[in-house]
Amino acid sequence: MIFKNIMNSINISRIDLNLLVVLEALFAERHVGRAAVQLNLTQSAVSHALARLRELFADPLFFRTTGGMAPTERALELEPALREILGKTRQLVSAKENFDPRAANDRVVLGLTDYASVVVMPTLAALFEREAPNLRLVLRVDHPDLSVNHLDTEQLDFSIAPLWSIVPKRIAVAPLFDDQFVLTSRKGHPMLSRRVPLETLKKLGRVVVSSRIDGSSVSEPSLIKAGFPLHPAMVIPHFLAAPFILERTDYIAFMPEKLSRQLSSLAPLQMRPSPISLPNITMALLYHDKRVAASPCLNWVAAAIKRSQSIVANS
Repeated sequence: MIFKNIMNSINISRIDLNLLVVLEALFAERHVGRAAVQLNLTQSAVSHALARLRELFADPLFFRTTGGMAPTERALELEPALREILGKTRQLVSAKENFDPRAANDRVVLGLTDYASVVVMPTLAALFEREAPNLRLVLRVDHPDLSVNHLDTEQLDFSIAPLWSIVPKRIAVAPLFDDQFVLTSRKGHPMLSRRVPLETLKKLGRVVVSSRIDGSSVSEPSLIKAGFPLHPAMVIPHFLAAPFILERTDYIAFMPEKLSRQLSSLAPLQMRPSPISLPNITMALLYHDKRVAASPCLNWVAAAIKRSQSIVANS
C-alpha cells in the first residue's frame, strides 16, 4: 500500500523500470559493487541509479555500514511491493515466451549445503554446461533451517536441502534421492581392518558434522540410544573437513555414503555398513511452485535439477 501510494504521487512516465531492477539487486546484495556484478553493470552506473532512486522516492533508501549497506525503514516498507511488481512484470513478459536454454543468460540462485555442493553439483554442472552454457547459476551456502525463509523473501530461487522437518504447504517439495549413513574412517585404521564388535566402536573417538548451534545431527539420537557416548570427540560444521581429520586420526564418523565416496578422492577413506540402523537422508528440491511455473527459465531449471539427480539417485 505504501509503495502504491508513493507511485500514485509520481508521474509514471518518469519511471525507468531498470531503476527498480537495480533497487531489487541492492536489496539482495546490500552492496553497490556486488549489485553491479549481479547486473553486469559498472559500479558507477549502479551508484548513479541509486541516486536517481533516492530522488524518486525522496528517501536515502540505504545507509553505509561496515559490511556494505543497510536499508532504511522506508526501503524495508517498499521491498515486498517491489518484489511483487517485478515478479508480475516478469510473468507478463515471459508468459508466452519460448524458452531456449542454450540462448538464455538468466541468473538463477540456488541455496545448498556443503553436502549438496559435493554430491549434487558435479552432475548438475555438467548438465548446465551441455544444455544451458550461458545460464548464470549462483550458489549460496544455505542452512536447511533457513531455506523456507530465503525462498519466501526471494533471496533464493531454489534450495536443495535435507528433509529434516515439516515444510510449509506453500513450498513445493520434490524429493531427489536418499542417502544412507556408513561408518567412515581412514584406510588402514588399526581397529577396523576386520569386523569389530560394537562395544569396541563405541570407545573410538567420533566426529560429528553439524551446522546447528546445539551440535545435533540426524544420526546422533540413534547412535546415543545404541550406547555411543553422548559427547563426541569433535563436532565440525562442514563435511569437507571430515576426510582430512579422519586421515590423520583414529577417529570414526557416520557419514552419508554418496558423500563419503566423493570425499574419498580427497583423502584415503574406507567405508563399512553402519553396525546399527540409522535414518536415511532424503534430499529434496524446494521452491515456490507458482513462481517457478510463471517463469520459463525457472521451470526449465527445476526440471533440469530433477533430471540430473536421477543419475545421483542410481549411483
